[in-house]
Amino acid sequence: MTINNMNTEYSGKNYIITGGTSGIGRCICLELSYLGANVALIARNQERLRQTYEKMSAGNHAAISFDVNDISGISGIIDNVYVQYGTIDGFVHCVGSGEASRLSRLSYDKLHAAMLSGYYAFVEFVRCVAGKRNKAAPLRIVSISSAASVTHAKHLTAYAAAKSALEAATRTLSAEFISKKVTVNAVRPAYVRTARLATVNELTGDIEEHLKRTGFQPQGLIEPEDAAKLAIYLLGDAAKSITGMVFSINGGAQC
Repeated sequence: MTINNMNTEYSGKNYIITGGTSGIGRCICLELSYLGANVALIARNQERLRQTYEKMSAGNHAAISFDVNDISGISGIIDNVYVQYGTIDGFVHCVGSGEASRLSRLSYDKLHAAMLSGYYAFVEFVRCVAGKRNKAAPLRIVSISSAASVTHAKHLTAYAAAKSALEAATRTLSAEFISKKVTVNAVRPAYVRTARLATVNELTGDIEEHLKRTGFQPQGLIEPEDAAKLAIYLLGDAAKSITGMVFSINGGAQC
């Protein structure tokens, strides 16, 4: 289902999306393609890249198999994307960062992995994308955070830390770009119906039933399409005066 009456705004524009093969990231890629945009989708899994690519509407898209944990390789990826498109209109970082884990099973390696993909990679992508941009044209940057950054959800120590760092970067980078036609914002969804919930289900049982029973998120799980549409709004011209903000999609949760 597409956003009505926005095709002209996004048509022909070029966007980079990390984590574009599942959940919110996949929905963003599909929706942007329906709106006539060109999308460079970046993810590790080649088969899922192919599956997402084949469902996208026709356009000058690029399916790029790349592990965002390879921080030193990000600049080369962005160089190649700029060669293909010439200019980039927006970037969305939608990478899951950190598995659910009890403290007894948490390690430095797990903490580092969460920060690597969820925070360090975001900052490096922004540095590279913004560094090569057409400085006369606007650039919209959006990250996908999580309500875990501001709640007391147990077992999400690594994940919540990475998302908190992501939100901090959203604020500080927005200040750095304030006079440069670059906006930086974040979307902060509560629990979303994605494959990532499998690790949470292992620890809590059926998470949707738990959310409703406890009243934490009374509307139940959020559909990934809803979060995707807010991210796409922030990529558009209507959001040109919004920067340094974090927008919650809460499903009724108090966060």
